[in-house]
Amino acid sequence: MRAKLFTGSVVLHAAAVVVAALVLPQRVPTHFGGGGEADDWSSRAGAVAVSALVGGALAALFTALAAGVRRLPVDMVNVPNTRCWRAPEHEAELRRRALDDLWTVGAATILLLTAAEGAIVQVALTGTGRLPWWFAAVLAAWLVGVLVWALTLGLTRYRVPGGAGRPTSSG
Repeated sequence: MRAKLFTGSVVLHAAAVVVAALVLPQRVPTHFGGGGEADDWSSRAGAVAVSALVGGALAALFTALAAGVRRLPVDMVNVPNTRCWRAPEHEAELRRRALDDLWTVGAATILLLTAAEGAIVQVALTGTGRLPWWFAAVLAAWLVGVLVWALTLGLTRYRVPGGAGRPTSSG
């Protein structure tokens, strides 16, 4: 299920890049300072190429990491309660959870990149020269979401259920 979410986020990003290629003006803001003001510009072709390359590289990276999770020796996996999770009877569940976690963070990251593309298009088309307020909200939500996700992983997702030393299949 989460792999489909990741795939959907990649397709959405690709669609955003296509839309950007169709609607961006010739001069596009491509970098913004800490205050949200555009401070570097590029051509439409350059901006679209970078967006496509960054999105493609991230998609490839997360896909390669997923392949690694499937093949990595379980004794190299670092999770809380490793004695429990590295036991042969729990290896499949550990890999399933790790893949779910990877796909979730990957989807969130690709969606953040898609929001950035939308913000760039908005700035370029409106001529404001400043990132829209909503992008700061999206970035903050992503940061908080990743932090909460990481805390959940460390505190609950990989704990030994009931102290019995045996993980359950629930996530």
